[in-house]
Amino acid sequence: MAQGQVGADGVVPGSITSGEGIVRGVHVVELAAGAYYRALGIDVGSPAFQETAVFRFTVVDLAEHYHLPVKLSPWGLSIWRGR
Repeated sequence: MAQGQVGADGVVPGSITSGEGIVRGVHVVELAAGAYYRALGIDVGSPAFQETAVFRFTVVDLAEHYHLPVKLSPWGLSIWRGR
């Protein structure tokens, strides 16, 4: 559906917010956490504790807004549905 890289402001630019790419059903967010932190010069090992962080969510109502704020560290992940 979409892919991108986190910018200096912590946001993935050009993320999908509406349109034909949004469909009902289960969606998967995959974050390349290990590669991201290694690119920043942070020693997270190889493979990292969180090499790829995966989150599954379901879109039920296409009229609703689905905002997914993410807090990511080399050692943990928190993601929720924002408004």
